[in-house]
Amino acid sequence: MATLYLGTPHKRALEGARSFEEVEAKEIGRAYALSEWEAQTLRPGDKVVVVRKRQFPSRVEGNLVKIEFTGSTTGNSLRRYDVYIEGLKRVEYHPGPNLTHRGVLLVV
Repeated sequence: MATLYLGTPHKRALEGARSFEEVEAKEIGRAYALSEWEAQTLRPGDKVVVVRKRQFPSRVEGNLVKIEFTGSTTGNSLRRYDVYIEGLKRVEYHPGPNLTHRGVLLVV
């Protein structure tokens, strides 16, 4: 089973990006850039960990329902996906592994 880590930096949320609270409440991580390998590796039921590391450190964990292509790509031609999660629960904070510059990390 794989684990997908998603970052929600507080600074970026202040600039209009997705916030930790939004992902937690709606159980959807919007427009995350995933590589083709990451997108093909993820399966329903895989663990998803959403973290906010610096200001207001927080962590929730749940299970992947699905990923859905948003129709847009990044400047490097990576596809953006909405990540649908179920059963998100607050857990004790610990930062976990370092995320990529895209704010994601897939551990298999």
